[in-house]
Amino acid sequence: MKPIFLSAIMLLSLPSAYAEVFANSEHIDVARVGLKGSILNAACSIDAGSQHQTISLGITPVESLLKNVQVTPFSIRLINCARLASQGRNFKITFEGVQHQTTFLLMGKASGVGVEIADSYGNIAYSGQGLSERQIDKENMELKFQSRLMANKESIRAGDLRASVRFRMDYF
Repeated sequence: MKPIFLSAIMLLSLPSAYAEVFANSEHIDVARVGLKGSILNAACSIDAGSQHQTISLGITPVESLLKNVQVTPFSIRLINCARLASQGRNFKITFEGVQHQTTFLLMGKASGVGVEIADSYGNIAYSGQGLSERQIDKENMELKFQSRLMANKESIRAGDLRASVRFRMDYF
C-alpha cells in the first residue's frame, strides 16, 4: 500500500511542481507511470459473540488454588474462513497481558494468584508468545481454551480479582 500511496502523491505533485519550468518550453515530454496492486479478502473474522468476552472464574476456595483443579473453559469462534482454508493457510494465536511468573497478572484485592490460559491441546499461553501453529478448518473454527486460577509463590489473600488479556491471530 505504501508504494502506491507515494506514487500517487508523486503523480499529483508533478504538474504543479514543474508547471513553471515547462511554461516557457516549446517541447514537453510526457511520462507514464503504471501502478499495480491487489486486494485480498479479509482473513477470518471473529464472531461477534467472541470479541469481548468476560469469563467468570467463579468463587474459588483456597484449597482448589493449591491443587490447581478448577478449570473454566472458554472459546473463540471464527467465521468466514473458507478462502483461507481452501489455500491451506495456518494461523497462530498469541495472548497478550501482564505476565507474572508463569501466569497472567491479576488485579484486585486478592493476591498470591494468577490466571493460566491453555489451548485444547494443553499448550500454556505466555504473554507475547504464540501458541502452536494450527491449520484453518472452514467447517469448525471454534478455538477452545481453558483458564484456571493458580497459586504463585506469594502468600494467598482472599478478595475480588480481574485481569485483562488480549489475543491476536497471525496467518501464514
